[in-house]
Amino acid sequence: MNARAVMPDGSLFPFWDDRTGYRISYHVACGNSAASDDNPGTEQLPFRTINRAAAVLKPGEKAVIHEGIYRECIKPARGGDGPGCMIAYEAAPGEKVIVSGAVEWKPAVEPSAGFKPGKNASPVWMADLPA
Repeated sequence: MNARAVMPDGSLFPFWDDRTGYRISYHVACGNSAASDDNPGTEQLPFRTINRAAAVLKPGEKAVIHEGIYRECIKPARGGDGPGCMIAYEAAPGEKVIVSGAVEWKPAVEPSAGFKPGKNASPVWMADLPA
């Protein structure tokens, strides 16, 4: 595939083919009850957030992200050094990973006390939005 991506300054993005032999793989598993950002990031004791992995990854290392919905802002601390020494983030084989910056909202919902819908209209429900 001969893809072209243009940078904001108009220059072409220099694509690299990943030739890295990854020497360390960290694991992230938000759905694992043993997961904690205080863990070492092993398969048995994974990180809970992708952002924790992003803070520790160095060139030549990768994060294997296990199934789950990750509601976080990911801020990588560093980038790779070239095609032979990249940093990778990849979903664990066969697992569905969703990264979303959205915060899950589980409000207490109740019928509206102040709004009266017209005749034959469906009821109106209300909930408070968090600050």
